Amino acid sequence: MDAAGWEGSFYPKGMRSANYLAFYAEHFTTVEVDSTFYGCPSARTVNNWAAQTPEGFLFSVKVPQVFYRYSISCCENLCRMSGVCCWS
Repeated sequence: MDAAGWEGSFYPKGMRSANYLAFYAEHFTTVEVDSTFYGCPSARTVNNWAAQTPEGFLFSVKVPQVFYRYSISCCENLCRMSGVCCWS
């Protein structure tokens, strides 16, 4: 999770970046994931996101750039691997 500039203003100073998502999920119910535009995350990454957030937390993922040229296979794979879907 990239949170440059948020340490001290939102995230407590000294908090490890590995703990950012869990902390964020204590305050918000959804997050936009920009990184999916550039590549499909691994199943391990997506499962880690899910493990750090409460049930019902919503990940709004950007449609991969490859979608515009080829297919929605990345979104389909995300759903199949973890139940995290690009659409509702």
